Parts: sequence; structure tokens; C-alpha cells
Amino acid sequence: MVLIIKKNNKYIEFGNSDVIILSGIDNIIINKNLSIDYNELRKIMIITLNNTPDKIKFNNKKIYNHIIFYSYIGITLVIKLDKIKINKYKTNIYYNSIIIHTCKKTIEPYFNYLIITNFKKYSEFNYLFYSDNELFDDNKVIIDMIESNSKSNERFDMKIYFNNINKSFALECNEKHHLDKFDSDLRFEISRILNKKYYERDVRFISFFWYYEIVNIKLFNIKFKKYVRNKFNEYNKTKKEYCVEKLFKSINNKKLCESIYSSYKFKNEPIIDIFQINSLVTFVNGGEKKYLKYFLHRLKNMYIEDMKMDNKIYENGGDKFNDLFDNNTSESNDSNDSDYNDLDYNNLNSESEYIKKYFNDNKLTFDGFGHYILGLGFGNYLQFEKDKFRITEWYNKVMFALIKSFENGYDDLDKLAYGKNIFGLDNNDELNN
Repeated sequence: MVLIIKKNNKYIEFGNSDVIILSGIDNIIINKNLSIDYNELRKIMIITLNNTPDKIKFNNKKIYNHIIFYSYIGITLVIKLDKIKINKYKTNIYYNSIIIHTCKKTIEPYFNYLIITNFKKYSEFNYLFYSDNELFDDNKVIIDMIESNSKSNERFDMKIYFNNINKSFALECNEKHHLDKFDSDLRFEISRILNKKYYERDVRFISFFWYYEIVNIKLFNIKFKKYVRNKFNEYNKTKKEYCVEKLFKSINNKKLCESIYSSYKFKNEPIIDIFQINSLVTFVNGGEKKYLKYFLHRLKNMYIEDMKMDNKIYENGGDKFNDLFDNNTSESNDSNDSDYNDLDYNNLNSESEYIKKYFNDNKLTFDGFGHYILGLGFGNYLQFEKDKFRITEWYNKVMFALIKSFENGYDDLDKLAYGKNIFGLDNNDELNN
């Protein structure tokens, strides 16, 4: 390393190429065997800025990084969007009110700078920046670049990769044409964006900014929060996290929701702990054991009925279930019902693989969960009527969410051509809602 800068009690190191690129000065002669002297470098850069600004070459894709690098050594650069005429702007970089760089593209470099600056405001985007300084990581932020394997001549203005997910989201700014949503070529613009998305399948969503929204910094910040930050938090989830979050709205217990999802993924494995469910309701004295006996007795009866339907003979040397259950299972008056650890679950479950499809070792499978919670709503096992009602309400909400997800999936097929996952094309009036 050739340059070490101390900032906020941290030492930041830059190599030869970093200094040349980020300083914007391409004529610095550096002895590779020696470190750059901090004060000497600062003097060279100030002289260059004051006397020969034409020798400074900024990378328009990394304007933010250039400005941050200069700030490390006490040199303040300012980026401005200067209005030339109606609906015509230029992005300029200033040092002491002197223009030291004019970007070739009129508004896009300024747009990139605003986006990166807004990322710094929210902790969920910390992963986009180097851990030891504020420069953004260009392995996670791709600006105006065609991938080598791209089959399209179109490219997104910016692509941001999600943290720990092999996906990205894209940002688009309308630089020269189509000034607002009333433009007659709006349909063409949507088609163009969809064409980009078709070739870059890793993009989960696209946030679109109109020309007038970039010029108006207040409106830009509002739109960034709604169509970038909020959408990021909505999409930046694994499939499990997304499903658990949706399920949580119906069943207000995160741990139980995670168990239900896991049991869905491993349908025949007992995963959902009955104690987890029982803790959510209040049983009458001894009600837990009574209900478990009733539940298992129902499974036994269904097993027998299935065997009869299949014309099979029940040949187990007698019904060993009778050793575990009374004839009147649902209304047992056992005085020691408060604890059901004395039940021999393993002996019960060894009788038939049928039982294990629903219950084993105090845990329910995905199918067993439905039977268990629905049964709780009946009989005299729960102390409060509201718990009986709530149990059934849970199930109803889950079924509603399931059918709703089917409808949403169907709607997506119909709305895809209109940019279902492209945000920001609508009128900015909704930003006030």
C-alpha cells in the first residue's frame, strides 16, 4: 500500500492505482517502492485543481467515490446539476467555485451520485460499501455497464446486487427523452425496460425515476424511500423469510410460523411441537392430556377405517390401543391429567406408519398440524371460548392467504406486460399517500 489516511480513528489504505484513479490525476509519478507522502500528495492535487483542471480525468461511473476520496485528504469537491436551458442540464464537479470536470452525460452521473448518497442514509445498504471506508463496492454496484454475456444492446443505468441473495435490482433514470408519464412514447419506454429485464434474469425489480424527479431533490428523496428502500426490504428475502413473514400476519407467532414452513418443506417429518401450539391457548385443568388422547384416538380410528376400506385384516394380536385409551376418550376423568409425560408415544407410534404421517414424539407433521388445531376448536378442552374461535380463525386466514396467493400469481401473468415489478412509472401524486 502506498497511501495511509487516518479518518475517524481508522486507518484507510490505498494502492498506487487507487490513488491515480480516484484522484483523477493521470500524471502522478509514484515510486512503487516508496509510500506516498500525505502532505506532498495533497499539495500536488491542490495545485492541479487550481491551475490545470483539464488534466483531471474523472470516471463518470464513480463520481461518488472520487468526491469521497478527495474528502479524505481535506479537499472538498461539490457536484451540481446546472441548468443550461429549459429541461436541459449538465452535471459539473466544482472545486472552490471552479468547474474542474463536466460529465459527458447530462444528468445520469448526478443521478448515480444521489442514489449512492441515499444508500448511505439507511443501514440495510451498509453491505454496498467497503467496510473500512465510505467508497462503494463496484462488485455490488454496477453502473452503466453491459455484461460480457449479455445478448441485448440495452443496459440498466444501475444494477445493485442483494446481500447474500444471488439476485439484483435495477435503477433507471430518464436522461434525455420522455420527460414524464404523459409522454406519448411511454409504452415504448416500458417495452424497452422489459426487454432489458428479459435478458438480465437476475433482476427482481426495477425502480424508475423521471427527469423532473431527479431535478427536484425533495421529490427524489421521497421516491427513493418508497420505490427503492421499501421495495428492497420487500424483495430482499429468501423464499423462507418471505413465506414466514406472510404467514406471520395470520399466526402471530414467529417461531410457530417457521416450524409450519419447515414442515411444509419436509411434509412427512414431524417438526411442529405440540407444546408450541398449546402455549398459545389456555386449557382447562387436565385439558392438554385429554385432548391429546382424543386426537390420537381419532388417528387410530381413521387407521382402522382405512384398513377396512382396503379390505385388510387388522392382525396385530389384539388392539394395543385399548391399553392406552379409555372407551370414553374425549371425556376422561383421570385425576392426574395435568401431566401427560406418562403416555408411551413410541409404543403407540410403532403400531403403524399411518400414525407417523401425522404425529410422532410430541411433534406434528404438516398434515397433522391441520387436524390438531381444528380439533382444538371443539369439545371442552379449552378454558376460554375466544381461544376456540381464534384457533379456527387462524386456519381461515391461512386458507384465505393461500387462495389470495393463487389469485396474485394469476394476475401477475396478466400484468407482466405492463411492468408488474417496475416501480416509479406512475404519477408522483401517489408519493403523498
